[in-house]
Amino acid sequence: MKFTLILLLTLLAGSALANDDTGSAGRDAERSHLQALLAAQPGAEQECSAQSSNQVELKACLAALLPQAQQDRLNAEAAVLAAMKQLDRAQQRQHAVPALQKDKQAFAAYRKAHCAWVAASYGSGAGAGIAEAACLIDLDRTRAHELSKYYMR
Repeated sequence: MKFTLILLLTLLAGSALANDDTGSAGRDAERSHLQALLAAQPGAEQECSAQSSNQVELKACLAALLPQAQQDRLNAEAAVLAAMKQLDRAQQRQHAVPALQKDKQAFAAYRKAHCAWVAASYGSGAGAGIAEAACLIDLDRTRAHELSKYYMR
């Protein structure tokens, strides 16, 4: 929840920064500050472990976080797609959108393979599902953050 609030504030601030005419130095400083806030966030497993007393509660916490992390990533993907469409229109070319689509496909493949590997690294242990869910959440949050750099300019 805390991460979602910070991400929302980041997105709102990014929109304000995009319309700000104080210059790139001010935007760069604000972007750096927002990135530091996001980087300081704990991973999903640590976040849920702090409020869970057993694996059942931990799994439930992660299950609650996953849809929001996925939605944050999807929202960021939509925002950066809109920015890249605008860029392609302004430059009268079709370069940024196709490149973004390739990037999106590559990320989806990486996300799936990486988190499957994380789960497999637990063998047949009960922690595999927890690790995989935490991996998906962390990657979705990181992706949303990374994409925000490109539509907050």
